[in-house]
Formats: sequence, structure tokens, C-alpha cells
Amino acid sequence: MNRVFAQKNKEGEWASIPTFVAAKAFNERGFEVIPYRYEEIDSLVLNREDDFVVGGVSCIRKILKDKFDICPPTLSLPHNDLLPFCNRNFGISTMQEVSSKLVRENFQNKLFIKPLNDHKLFTGHVISQFRDLFKTLHVTGNTEIVWSDVKDFVSEYRIFVTNGKIEGMSHYCGDPLIFPRKETITYLVDVAYQTYGLEGFSVDVGVTSAGETLLVELNDGFSLGVYGLNYMIYSRLVEERWKQLMKQ
Repeated sequence: MNRVFAQKNKEGEWASIPTFVAAKAFNERGFEVIPYRYEEIDSLVLNREDDFVVGGVSCIRKILKDKFDICPPTLSLPHNDLLPFCNRNFGISTMQEVSSKLVRENFQNKLFIKPLNDHKLFTGHVISQFRDLFKTLHVTGNTEIVWSDVKDFVSEYRIFVTNGKIEGMSHYCGDPLIFPRKETITYLVDVAYQTYGLEGFSVDVGVTSAGETLLVELNDGFSLGVYGLNYMIYSRLVEERWKQLMKQ
């Protein structure tokens, strides 16, 4: 029987909704579900062929690196092949450089920022005024971040992709009755799959006030927000990505 190790927090509860959803699905599919805590990672004995692990991004990255010497690339900055779907500028800088530039220009231009590598460091957000910098007071000045111009998204959706096929789509922000263009998301998913080759991932898209459907960001399927996706579909997405990683 295959085993699934699912993360719990210090209080003994599932670490997140996605972890709970995955554990429920794998259990119903006949897998043995074994809880673990972040503090117990070093003592885990995992079989590369038969075991799966679900949990938070930093937790899964640590397990992949420490147990299997696997370091999946971050998807923070879109590949050049995907830039036509963005219609905005992106760049890599430091927290100090970005904050100094915004202050110097008196916040004339808004920027969206998020961590380049450590996704738990802070949640991506828009900086449009001085008080927005308070959200990153704990971040050192030399921390690398990804910045981008701000688009006026009025609706945002997450598209879930398994083995190159769209398996579901969930609305998560803005007006749920404003839908992305089918042709755009189909082409975008095809290009993303061909570019990165991930067997499980998500594509976040936004619709602007002008009606454009644009790429917001990509997320690797080894640890992914569920956003209401059917729990069985979600478990298969996570499973396919994990099996792909174990073949590296």
C-alpha cells in the first residue's frame, strides 16, 4: 500500500486546508495517511518509489532537498515565453532598492512585490503609499524580491492543470461573473506546460477592466492552494507532480 505523509501543526490539526483536502482524498483512494509535523521531518523515513508527502511550500521544499536532494525551481518570475501573456514589466531587485525608489518618486507609480525565493517571508502585495511598506519592516534590505507593474484586475481565477490538461478553474478574487477568455487560457496553459514541463501546476489569471485576460502567476503543484477544487482532482494533481519529481 502506498503511504501519504500529511503535515499537521503543533496543535495536532491539519496544517492547512489543502493538506486536509489531500489527506481526505488519499485516504478514500486507499492510501495509508500518516501525519507528521515540521519538527519531525529529520526523522522521516521515506520511500522514493511508494511514498507521497503533502504540506506547506517551505515544508515540502525542505523534504525534497534534505531527503531526495531535489530543488524545484521557483516560478516567481515568468519565463520569457510567458511574457506576452503578462502585458506588464517584471524585474528582480532588493527590498531596499525598491522601497528607496518608491519613496524617492513619492509613490507616483504603484508596484506589486513578492519574495523571489522564500515564499513565507511575506505575502505578495501592492505598494501604493508609504504605509504599505510597514508590511515588510521585518524584511532585510538585501532580500531579493520580484516586482511588477500593477494591472487593474477586476476578476481573478486559478486554473488547475494535470498532465497538460485543464482539470478545473476556481474564482478567488473580484467579480465572479467576469470570466477569462477561453482561447487565452487554453493557449497560456499549453505554452506553460511546454515551457516548464510540470505534470501538476496552477495558472492564476486576471481579467482587467479593459477585458484583457492576463497571467498573474504560476504555482508548482507539489504544494498548492486548493481554492475549492474537487478534492479527488486535487489529490491526483499533487500525486502526478510528486511522482515526476521522484524521477529526477
